[in-house]
Amino acid sequence: MLAVPPNAAPRRPRRGKAHALLSARTATLALLTALLAAGCSVPGAPEAPTGQAARAAECERKGGWWHTGVADGFCEYQMQGGGSM
Repeated sequence: MLAVPPNAAPRRPRRGKAHALLSARTATLALLTALLAAGCSVPGAPEAPTGQAARAAECERKGGWWHTGVADGFCEYQMQGGGSM
């Protein structure tokens, strides 16, 4: 066993400027990571509107004709070709 001189100062953990700088960098990195994760998360896509008006708009976007008055409405498309036999 080693003898400790009576006038020796007690050992303390090393906590100087380097430790404080490392701690500050770690805290900054953790904060930036949390902010990045929060900024990249987006809510889900909004639900598509439903109802007769939405279906009529989609029918017209696809090149059809929307008919109201029959049941809940329907979309009519013209067939390609249309020749006689």
